[in-house]
Formats: sequence, structure tokens, C-alpha cells
Amino acid sequence: AVDGSFADKEIKLQVGDTLEVALESNPTTGFQWILVENTDKTTFPQVGHKYVAYDNTNPPLPGVGGVELWSFKAVEAGEAYLSMEYSQLWDGGLKAANTFKLKVLIQ
Repeated sequence: AVDGSFADKEIKLQVGDTLEVALESNPTTGFQWILVENTDKTTFPQVGHKYVAYDNTNPPLPGVGGVELWSFKAVEAGEAYLSMEYSQLWDGGLKAANTFKLKVLIQ
């Protein structure tokens, strides 16, 4: 898995690999990660997205964050660019408080 430290970098994958992007998130603040762009959904489709809290109580403790896990599958050789933004989705909410971009080369 790659995390926020891979922002604005390049990663190489082999056809058949699955890439998991793990980005810190805290939905109790109203923020969530949004996939703004995947330049090649055919070569590198999104195959999953879920939120995992750091706190395993049920329900989670208020204010405790976690990670959003995004999964992408390298289907065929090529390249794709991912762009994500951490935003509050309601009208007037803060947009792009954080960003994540990644270049993916598939061999």
C-alpha cells in the first residue's frame, strides 16, 4: 500500500497487481477523500473503496480518525494519473484541504 508520503510521486506496477492507496481521514470532521481524476479507468480501474477507523469500538469514539483505502487494479500496460482531494462535500464546505496525486506506470 502507498500512503500520503507518496503524493506527487511515481510508482511502477506489473499487469495484474493491485494498488492500495491508504489516506488518513476523519469523517467526524465532515471531510472525506474524493477521487477527482483517474486518467485511464480502462488500464487502471478502481476496484474498491472503504473507510477503516483506528478505533475498533462500536460505534467508533467521536473524533477518532482512520484511513480511507482505495484499491486499483493494473489491468494492462500503460500509465494513469490519480488525483484525489480531501474535502467537505456540503455547500460552503472547505474544498481540497489536502491533495494526493500519483503517477502509475504499468509494465
